[in-house]
Amino acid sequence: YMRRRHMMAIQQMAFMDNRYQLPNMLWLEQEMRSIWEEAKRQEPKSSIYVAVFDMSSRDSMLELYSRHKLDNRLRETAMHLQEEDWVLQTAAGINTLQLVCLCQAGSIEEMVTYAAESVATYGYIEHDDARISLHIKVGLCELKNENQLLMAEEKADMACRKIMGTMDIVKLYDEKMDKYLHLEQHIESSMEQALSDGEFNVWYQGQYDIMTRRIVGAESLIRWQSKEMGFLSPEKFLPSLEMNGFIIPLDHYVLKQVMMTQKHRLNEGCQLLPLSVNQSRLHITEDGYLRHMKDLMEKYQLPPGAIQLEIPEAMFANFHQKSYRDHAVFLMESLHKAGYGIVLDNFGAGTSSLTLLDYLPLDAIKIAPTLLYAAQSSEGMREVLAGMINIAHKLKLEVSVGGIETVEQEQMLLAMGCRTGQGFLNARPVPKSKFLEMLKERNGE
Repeated sequence: YMRRRHMMAIQQMAFMDNRYQLPNMLWLEQEMRSIWEEAKRQEPKSSIYVAVFDMSSRDSMLELYSRHKLDNRLRETAMHLQEEDWVLQTAAGINTLQLVCLCQAGSIEEMVTYAAESVATYGYIEHDDARISLHIKVGLCELKNENQLLMAEEKADMACRKIMGTMDIVKLYDEKMDKYLHLEQHIESSMEQALSDGEFNVWYQGQYDIMTRRIVGAESLIRWQSKEMGFLSPEKFLPSLEMNGFIIPLDHYVLKQVMMTQKHRLNEGCQLLPLSVNQSRLHITEDGYLRHMKDLMEKYQLPPGAIQLEIPEAMFANFHQKSYRDHAVFLMESLHKAGYGIVLDNFGAGTSSLTLLDYLPLDAIKIAPTLLYAAQSSEGMREVLAGMINIAHKLKLEVSVGGIETVEQEQMLLAMGCRTGQGFLNARPVPKSKFLEMLKERNGE
């Protein structure tokens, strides 16, 4: 009796996810043959897919709601999915707040439709008599062979991660992602050592007065000169670092380097132009973030506004929730009081809310390049862009527009009353030494 009880306990530990009370991937792999054979017996012409359902905004959701409440909702979602005709089996994913489903469909179009409809039907949480989206993304991969479950799950997970931070809901894996997968694995295995070895370099892209071409500030940008992989542009490694959380120590590294640059210029008697540092949306839930930021400012003793923090609009995706809003406002106000300038970055690219301009202690907004491009070909979008610039000025905010590539764009912005721009036309990203040379040429230093 005791041996049987112990064996049952061991099986429970091995094959069940206790957190969600769902079968785990080990159990699913063990049962794969019987599930496959039964599915093919009933629908021999259909295809079998692995679907990964992932809560893309898990960090902000955990900040807003208790882990217990989210776990319950994920468990309920798994129960609902298991009742669907196209779902063969549901299991707990390897990552937190993630489900893996074995699915069956007649075509990939049918499978994509099933996945999108399930997110619309079950991808929410009830809170204060309102339905709040869980921002679930779905990655799909066709399972060609019953013995390739774990490989297909990994590929579906990768497809899911490819659409994190976008408006897309469902993504099908394709073979082009293999190269991305190998690069991502190499990045994750190298990133910590690369930071220790000084392979990450800070570059600067000047922000300039459109009329005079004088540099009025600069945005700090990260570049990776890898010993093994060569020069990596940000779009190759930043998405991976955002996903695995390494963007947090990297942001702190960049901030420290920029502060050291400003301190050196201050000691040399140079004019201090504001230098901005990008902050990931993950910082809003980082333990000890505010204390660390205050300690840095106290250490380097820089004048208020010498360092500007570019806060992505995506950080405030859940701003409509009072608890989230109160935390965000407290954080931004505390950073502002500590001496940091606050810039709302990429304004207008997502679900912009004008209430952000009222609640947050902003010094400036940076309008997204997509609005600039849209305004070139649409009279209506020109009115929208001009209206945003006008609103910012009425609120006593500095306003700049990124992505300037043509003289015509500059002239359009000047006509709208915007004097500050950033873009490849007159200020490309360059290493620090070249940026300082540019200051001498443009500003007469």
